This record gives sequence, C-alpha cells and structure tokens, in this order.
Amino acid sequence: MALGGDGTTLAALRAAAPAGCPVLGMACGSLGALTAVTAERVDEALDRVSRGDWTERRLPALARDGDEVMAINDLVLVRAGAGQVLVEVKVDGEPFIRLVGDGLVAGTSLGSTAYTLAAGGPMLAPGRLRDGADPAGAARRLCPPLVTGPASRIEILLDPGHGGARLELDGQVHDDLSPLQPLSLALRLEDDFATLVSLDEHEPLIAGLRRRRILIDSPRLLAGDDREASASATS
Repeated sequence: MALGGDGTTLAALRAAAPAGCPVLGMACGSLGALTAVTAERVDEALDRVSRGDWTERRLPALARDGDEVMAINDLVLVRAGAGQVLVEVKVDGEPFIRLVGDGLVAGTSLGSTAYTLAAGGPMLAPGRLRDGADPAGAARRLCPPLVTGPASRIEILLDPGHGGARLELDGQVHDDLSPLQPLSLALRLEDDFATLVSLDEHEPLIAGLRRRRILIDSPRLLAGDDREASASATS
C-alpha cells in the first residue's frame, strides 16, 4: 500500500514489481492518476482488497537493454550546470535528431501527461501502449515530439558538456553524470511490468486531467460560461 500521492505510488510500484506484488495507491490529498481512493476510505478499500474485490491495472515501463527497468512514468536527461547538453536520438537504428539544449524527456503513455506534457510533448490517450521522447527547453523549437510504437527501440547518446547532467527516473534523481562523460542508453517498452490495484472506481484519464486543470478550456469560452452563469443568477 502506498500512502501519499502519485510520486509515492510510482516508487512503490518500482519496488513491488520484481516481487510480483500489486500496489494500492491511497491519496493523502486529492486523487491523482495512480491513487485509487483517498486516505479517509482506507478501511473500506482494505476490506475490498481482502475479499478479492479488485481488478488489476497493468502498467508498462521503459527498460534498458539488459532487462534493467528504468522508469514507469518518465526518464529525464537534464543539464546539471550552466552549460547545455548534446543529445543524439536514433529510432530502430535510424538517426532521428541531434540537438543541443536543456535535455530530453522519454515517457511512457502513462507519463505522457506529466513532465512530458509540460515539456511540450503530446498527450497519449489510454489504449495501445506507446512511448515518446520530447526535447526540453529551447531545443523544443527545432525538434518535434516523437511518439513511437510499442516494439520500437530508442537509442540515446548524451554528452553532458562542461556542466554535467542528471539522470532522473520517475521524478527522482538516479545518477549524476560527470562533465564530458558520455552516456549511452538503449530503451524499449516492457509490457505489464507493474500491477496497480483498481477498485473499479478509477477516474478516466481525461476527466482527471480536467479536474486538476491540467487540461483547461480556452479562456474565451470560460469567460462566456461565466457570463451565462451570471445572467442566469440575476434572472
């Protein structure tokens, strides 16, 4: 059981997956994308789990060649100093882009609505498993977000430059990369890596994003709604 928020649940999923243990996420605040219920309903939730009244929600993960699982949500390569990093990306052996900038975000479909979306990447609706890579910072103008198929292999070569860089996995710093020390990663998508407990009350992805105002309507339309509501109240 993970008691906290989505970050806590991600950490629990990474720890529990090798043992094949499902994770029940309980939110201390508002519900997120991974938490099934709020903490106030802990007794009810545990009773349901003990009765077997729950379903599995299988989650994929980004894995490094050699079967080392890297991230359920997203993998981030980001500069650590004042300089920029150089990144080269290949897809299935074909060169995609070389860029100099703040870094790169590679996310699963689950992670597409987190850091990946904030960096300008596409939101991937639930469905067929996919993963994406997005440049961060100024390089976003030169390189479009990339969405690959579930069987694709993404190769990333990072030159940290003179300032060094960080490797972050699911929002946590995993490694500090020394200046001028290249890093090579070959990533693939591993299906059904972790198991999340669902109580069949899981909020639809888009509904949750709208509730948390990650997705929001055009200000012009919202202003029109306010005018109509004000006119109705006056009448």
